[in-house]
Amino acid sequence: MLFERRRKYRIEVQIVPMIDVMFFLVVFFMLFTTFKTNPAGITIDIPQANTKDTQPVEYLVVSVDRDSKLYVDRQQVSLLQLQDLVARRIKDNSQLPVVIEADRRVPWERVIEVVDEICAVGGHVFSFAVAPKE
Repeated sequence: MLFERRRKYRIEVQIVPMIDVMFFLVVFFMLFTTFKTNPAGITIDIPQANTKDTQPVEYLVVSVDRDSKLYVDRQQVSLLQLQDLVARRIKDNSQLPVVIEADRRVPWERVIEVVDEICAVGGHVFSFAVAPKE
């Protein structure tokens, strides 16, 4: 009598799909851990200079970010709102210094436009913010 041998099925673990998944996870975490968040809200890359003066305690900061958006004391404003805010602050103190923080990539024309708007409402004491050279 001939008996037929039963074949044993061997269980195999497919490792190639597992490697694909692990590679995807590594790439995912590498990419998303490199993104920076800015808690202050705006990023301004100001130019550097060898000399810099410190400002008096009270001053008004007008910022222009790389997208040419305007900010007064870290709050986004339009050009008309800029005039109103500066006029109100200068009304109390005519010699109030206005510090202009402009990103180095902002067109010079935009900075001059901001200075012109501030001068139009009576602001005449200016400073430009710079970072110390490293």
